Amino acid sequence: MVTILSRDTEYVFGINELDELLGSSLSPRSMVVIAGHPGSGKTTLASTICYSNTLRGHKCLYISLQEDREKLFNNMKKLGIYLEEQEKQNMLLFLRIPIARDVDEVVKTISEVVDSYSPRVIVVDSINALLTYVSDPDKRAWLQNYFYQLMLVVNGITIIVVEMPIDIERIDIGSIEFVADVVLILKSRIERKMISRYIEIRKARGSPIRISEIPFRIIEGKGLEVFIPPIPMKINRIGKFYNLKTPLFRDVVSSIPADGVILIVYPPDSRMYISTLFIAEPVLE
Repeated sequence: MVTILSRDTEYVFGINELDELLGSSLSPRSMVVIAGHPGSGKTTLASTICYSNTLRGHKCLYISLQEDREKLFNNMKKLGIYLEEQEKQNMLLFLRIPIARDVDEVVKTISEVVDSYSPRVIVVDSINALLTYVSDPDKRAWLQNYFYQLMLVVNGITIIVVEMPIDIERIDIGSIEFVADVVLILKSRIERKMISRYIEIRKARGSPIRISEIPFRIIEGKGLEVFIPPIPMKINRIGKFYNLKTPLFRDVVSSIPADGVILIVYPPDSRMYISTLFIAEPVLE
Protein backbone atom coordinates (compact mmCIF):
# COMPACT_ATOMS: atom_id res chain seq x y z
CA MET A 1 0.00 0.00 0.00
CA VAL A 2 1.26 3.48 -0.87
CA THR A 3 1.57 5.44 2.36
CA ILE A 4 2.90 8.88 3.14
CA LEU A 5 4.90 9.83 6.21
CA SER A 6 4.94 13.33 7.64
CA ARG A 7 6.68 15.98 5.57
CA ASP A 8 9.53 16.03 8.08
CA THR A 9 11.06 13.37 5.83
CA GLU A 10 11.80 15.01 2.47
CA TYR A 11 11.82 11.87 0.33
CA VAL A 12 10.08 8.56 0.95
CA PHE A 13 9.86 5.04 -0.41
CA GLY A 14 6.09 5.24 -0.01
CA ILE A 15 5.90 2.07 2.08
CA ASN A 16 5.83 2.67 5.84
CA GLU A 17 7.97 -0.34 6.69
CA LEU A 18 10.71 0.62 4.22
CA ASP A 19 10.58 4.25 5.31
CA GLU A 20 11.02 3.27 8.94
CA LEU A 21 13.86 0.91 8.10
CA LEU A 22 15.69 2.79 5.32
CA GLY A 23 14.17 6.28 5.29
CA SER A 24 17.33 7.95 6.60
CA SER A 25 19.15 6.79 3.45
CA LEU A 26 16.96 8.99 1.23
CA SER A 27 18.14 12.57 1.02
CA PRO A 28 18.81 15.08 -1.76
CA ARG A 29 21.39 13.73 -4.24
CA SER A 30 20.70 10.08 -3.39
CA MET A 31 20.71 7.19 -5.84
CA VAL A 32 18.63 4.04 -5.37
CA VAL A 33 19.32 0.91 -7.41
CA ILE A 34 16.42 -1.54 -7.69
CA ALA A 35 17.54 -4.83 -9.23
CA GLY A 36 15.80 -8.14 -9.73
CA HIS A 37 14.63 -10.87 -12.04
CA PRO A 38 11.81 -10.33 -14.56
CA GLY A 39 8.46 -10.04 -12.80
CA SER A 40 9.99 -9.56 -9.35
CA GLY A 41 8.30 -6.19 -8.73
CA LYS A 42 11.05 -3.72 -9.71
CA THR A 43 8.80 -1.44 -11.76
CA THR A 44 6.13 -1.56 -9.06
CA LEU A 45 8.59 -0.42 -6.39
CA ALA A 46 10.07 2.26 -8.65
CA SER A 47 6.56 3.53 -9.50
CA THR A 48 5.64 3.54 -5.81
CA ILE A 49 8.62 5.75 -4.96
CA CYS A 50 7.84 8.05 -7.89
CA TYR A 51 4.13 8.32 -7.08
CA SER A 52 4.57 8.77 -3.32
CA ASN A 53 6.99 11.65 -3.78
CA THR A 54 4.72 13.42 -6.29
CA LEU A 55 2.08 13.42 -3.55
CA ARG A 56 4.63 15.27 -1.42
CA GLY A 57 5.17 17.96 -4.05
CA HIS A 58 8.24 16.52 -5.81
CA LYS A 59 8.00 16.30 -9.60
CA CYS A 60 8.92 12.90 -11.01
CA LEU A 61 10.36 12.15 -14.44
CA TYR A 62 9.74 8.51 -15.38
CA ILE A 63 12.07 7.45 -18.19
CA SER A 64 11.00 4.17 -19.76
CA LEU A 65 13.19 2.39 -22.27
CA GLN A 66 10.97 -0.69 -22.57
CA GLU A 67 7.36 -0.29 -21.40
CA ASP A 68 4.85 2.07 -23.01
CA ARG A 69 2.84 4.62 -21.08
CA GLU A 70 -0.62 3.03 -21.33
CA LYS A 71 0.56 -0.39 -20.22
CA LEU A 72 2.52 0.99 -17.26
CA PHE A 73 -0.24 3.32 -16.11
CA ASN A 74 -2.92 0.63 -16.35
CA ASN A 75 -0.85 -1.96 -14.49
CA MET A 76 -0.01 0.48 -11.70
CA LYS A 77 -3.62 1.66 -11.43
CA LYS A 78 -4.63 -1.91 -10.57
CA LEU A 79 -2.21 -1.69 -7.63
CA GLY A 80 -3.52 1.63 -6.32
CA ILE A 81 -0.75 3.71 -7.90
CA TYR A 82 -2.52 6.42 -9.90
CA LEU A 83 0.21 7.78 -12.14
CA GLU A 84 -2.22 9.31 -14.63
CA GLU A 85 -3.75 11.56 -11.96
CA GLN A 86 -0.33 12.95 -11.09
CA GLU A 87 0.47 13.39 -14.77
CA LYS A 88 -2.66 15.54 -15.20
CA GLN A 89 -1.43 17.76 -12.35
CA ASN A 90 1.98 18.11 -14.05
CA MET A 91 3.65 16.32 -11.11
CA LEU A 92 4.65 13.38 -13.31
CA LEU A 93 6.19 13.31 -16.77
CA PHE A 94 6.46 10.01 -18.62
CA LEU A 95 9.26 9.90 -21.19
CA ARG A 96 9.37 6.95 -23.57
CA ILE A 97 12.71 6.55 -25.34
CA PRO A 98 13.13 3.88 -28.04
CA ILE A 99 16.20 1.78 -27.27
CA ALA A 100 17.22 1.72 -30.93
CA ARG A 101 18.25 5.37 -30.76
CA ASP A 102 21.88 6.45 -30.52
CA VAL A 103 23.11 6.71 -26.92
CA ASP A 104 24.34 10.27 -27.41
CA GLU A 105 20.91 11.23 -28.71
CA VAL A 106 19.25 9.55 -25.73
CA VAL A 107 21.44 11.45 -23.27
CA LYS A 108 20.75 14.72 -25.10
CA THR A 109 16.99 14.13 -24.94
CA ILE A 110 17.08 13.31 -21.22
CA SER A 111 19.19 16.39 -20.46
CA GLU A 112 16.80 18.67 -22.36
CA VAL A 113 13.74 17.28 -20.57
CA VAL A 114 15.42 17.52 -17.16
CA ASP A 115 16.38 21.12 -17.87
CA SER A 116 12.85 22.11 -18.94
CA TYR A 117 10.78 20.04 -16.47
CA SER A 118 13.03 20.37 -13.37
CA PRO A 119 12.11 17.07 -11.67
CA ARG A 120 13.23 16.18 -8.15
CA VAL A 121 12.80 12.43 -8.70
CA ILE A 122 14.03 10.56 -11.78
CA VAL A 123 13.29 6.92 -12.60
CA VAL A 124 15.28 5.08 -15.28
CA ASP A 125 13.54 1.81 -16.20
CA SER A 126 15.70 0.02 -17.08
CA ILE A 127 19.33 0.96 -17.54
CA ASN A 128 20.12 -2.44 -19.11
CA ALA A 129 18.32 -1.35 -22.26
CA LEU A 130 20.93 1.38 -22.72
CA LEU A 131 24.03 -0.48 -21.58
CA THR A 132 23.25 -3.46 -23.83
CA TYR A 133 23.87 -1.36 -26.93
CA VAL A 134 27.12 0.15 -25.65
CA SER A 135 30.05 -2.20 -26.20
CA ASP A 136 32.87 0.31 -25.78
CA PRO A 137 34.05 0.21 -22.11
CA ASP A 138 34.89 3.91 -22.10
CA LYS A 139 31.46 4.77 -23.47
CA ARG A 140 29.77 2.60 -20.84
CA ALA A 141 31.77 4.32 -18.10
CA TRP A 142 30.78 7.72 -19.51
CA LEU A 143 27.10 6.71 -19.58
CA GLN A 144 27.20 5.41 -16.01
CA ASN A 145 28.85 8.62 -14.84
CA TYR A 146 26.16 10.63 -16.65
CA PHE A 147 23.40 9.14 -14.51
CA TYR A 148 25.44 9.76 -11.38
CA GLN A 149 25.90 13.42 -12.36
CA LEU A 150 22.18 13.61 -13.17
CA MET A 151 21.44 12.93 -9.53
CA LEU A 152 23.55 15.94 -8.56
CA VAL A 153 21.90 18.19 -11.14
CA VAL A 154 18.31 17.56 -10.00
CA ASN A 155 19.35 17.79 -6.33
CA GLY A 156 16.86 15.02 -5.61
CA ILE A 157 16.83 11.24 -5.91
CA THR A 158 17.50 9.00 -8.91
CA ILE A 159 16.00 5.51 -9.16
CA ILE A 160 17.89 3.10 -11.42
CA VAL A 161 16.06 -0.11 -12.34
CA VAL A 162 18.31 -3.05 -13.25
CA GLU A 163 17.27 -6.32 -14.90
CA MET A 164 18.95 -9.50 -13.65
CA PRO A 165 18.97 -12.82 -15.55
CA ILE A 166 16.83 -15.56 -14.01
CA ASP A 167 19.75 -17.73 -12.89
CA ILE A 168 22.02 -14.91 -11.66
CA GLU A 169 21.83 -12.88 -8.43
CA ARG A 170 24.56 -10.33 -9.05
CA ILE A 171 24.42 -6.88 -10.62
CA ASP A 172 26.52 -6.10 -13.69
CA ILE A 173 26.18 -2.34 -14.15
CA GLY A 174 29.71 -1.21 -13.42
CA SER A 175 30.42 1.62 -11.01
CA ILE A 176 26.78 2.61 -10.45
CA GLU A 177 26.41 -0.08 -7.79
CA PHE A 178 29.32 1.40 -5.85
CA VAL A 179 28.18 5.03 -5.94
CA ALA A 180 24.54 4.19 -5.17
CA ASP A 181 23.29 5.01 -1.69
CA VAL A 182 20.70 2.22 -1.60
CA VAL A 183 20.84 -1.11 -3.44
CA LEU A 184 17.78 -3.36 -3.21
CA ILE A 185 17.59 -6.81 -4.84
CA LEU A 186 14.07 -8.14 -5.42
CA LYS A 187 13.87 -11.93 -5.44
CA SER A 188 11.20 -14.57 -5.86
CA ARG A 189 11.38 -18.22 -4.84
CA ILE A 190 9.11 -21.24 -5.09
CA GLU A 191 8.46 -22.49 -1.56
CA ARG A 192 5.89 -25.22 -0.93
CA LYS A 193 4.57 -24.72 -4.46
CA MET A 194 3.90 -21.03 -3.76
CA ILE A 195 5.74 -17.87 -4.83
CA SER A 196 7.61 -16.17 -2.00
CA ARG A 197 9.00 -12.68 -2.60
CA TYR A 198 11.89 -11.04 -0.76
CA ILE A 199 13.73 -7.72 -0.81
CA GLU A 200 17.43 -8.10 -0.11
CA ILE A 201 18.98 -4.98 1.37
CA ARG A 202 22.38 -5.08 -0.27
CA LYS A 203 23.32 -1.54 0.74
CA ALA A 204 21.77 1.42 2.60
CA ARG A 205 24.00 4.32 3.55
CA GLY A 206 22.93 6.15 6.66
CA SER A 207 20.56 3.42 7.86
CA PRO A 208 21.46 0.75 10.42
CA ILE A 209 20.76 -2.55 8.64
CA ARG A 210 19.55 -5.10 11.18
CA ILE A 211 18.08 -7.60 8.73
CA SER A 212 19.24 -8.61 5.26
CA GLU A 213 16.00 -9.89 3.68
CA ILE A 214 12.42 -8.67 3.97
CA PRO A 215 9.43 -10.68 2.73
CA PHE A 216 6.82 -8.83 0.68
CA ARG A 217 3.86 -9.42 -1.57
CA ILE A 218 2.12 -7.55 -4.37
CA ILE A 219 -1.61 -7.06 -3.77
CA GLU A 220 -4.18 -5.73 -6.21
CA GLY A 221 -5.43 -2.35 -5.08
CA LYS A 222 -2.62 -1.96 -2.54
CA GLY A 223 0.66 -2.51 -4.33
CA LEU A 224 3.66 -3.70 -2.32
CA GLU A 225 3.04 -4.92 1.21
CA VAL A 226 6.22 -5.43 3.22
CA PHE A 227 6.59 -7.54 6.37
CA ILE A 228 9.39 -6.61 8.75
CA PRO A 229 10.23 -9.66 10.90
CA PRO A 230 10.43 -8.91 14.63
CA ILE A 231 13.95 -8.28 15.88
CA PRO A 232 14.72 -10.13 19.15
CA MET A 233 15.70 -7.83 21.97
CA LYS A 234 18.38 -8.64 24.48
CA ILE A 235 16.82 -9.75 27.75
CA ASN A 236 18.77 -8.60 30.76
CA ARG A 237 19.17 -10.91 33.71
CA ILE A 238 16.73 -10.22 36.48
CA GLY A 239 16.17 -11.73 39.88
CA LYS A 240 18.54 -13.79 41.99
CA PHE A 241 21.22 -16.10 40.56
CA TYR A 242 23.16 -18.82 42.35
CA ASN A 243 26.75 -19.82 41.62
CA LEU A 244 27.61 -23.53 41.57
CA LYS A 245 30.44 -24.73 43.80
CA THR A 246 31.49 -27.89 41.96
CA PRO A 247 34.24 -26.98 39.41
CA LEU A 248 32.72 -29.29 36.76
CA PHE A 249 29.45 -27.39 36.80
CA ARG A 250 30.95 -23.97 37.45
CA ASP A 251 33.10 -24.15 34.29
CA VAL A 252 30.14 -25.12 32.09
CA VAL A 253 27.07 -23.51 33.61
CA SER A 254 28.54 -20.85 35.88
CA SER A 255 25.26 -19.96 37.58
CA ILE A 256 21.55 -20.72 37.54
CA PRO A 257 18.53 -18.52 38.30
CA ALA A 258 16.67 -19.03 41.55
CA ASP A 259 13.60 -20.29 39.70
CA GLY A 260 15.56 -22.20 37.05
CA VAL A 261 14.89 -25.75 35.89
CA ILE A 262 17.79 -28.09 35.11
CA LEU A 263 17.24 -30.83 32.51
CA ILE A 264 19.69 -33.73 32.56
CA VAL A 265 19.60 -36.10 29.56
CA TYR A 266 21.59 -39.34 29.48
CA PRO A 267 21.42 -42.77 27.76
CA PRO A 268 19.15 -45.28 29.53
CA ASP A 269 22.00 -47.75 30.08
CA SER A 270 24.38 -45.24 31.68
CA ARG A 271 24.76 -44.38 35.32
CA MET A 272 23.50 -41.12 36.74
CA TYR A 273 26.84 -39.68 37.79
CA ILE A 274 26.02 -36.11 36.80
CA SER A 275 22.58 -36.07 38.39
CA THR A 276 24.06 -37.59 41.52
CA LEU A 277 26.62 -34.79 41.62
CA PHE A 278 23.84 -32.24 41.31
CA ILE A 279 21.98 -33.83 44.18
CA ALA A 280 25.18 -33.95 46.18
CA GLU A 281 26.01 -30.32 45.33
CA PRO A 282 26.41 -28.93 48.86
CA VAL A 283 24.73 -25.59 48.95
CA LEU A 284 24.39 -23.08 46.17
CA GLU A 285 26.31 -19.90 46.85
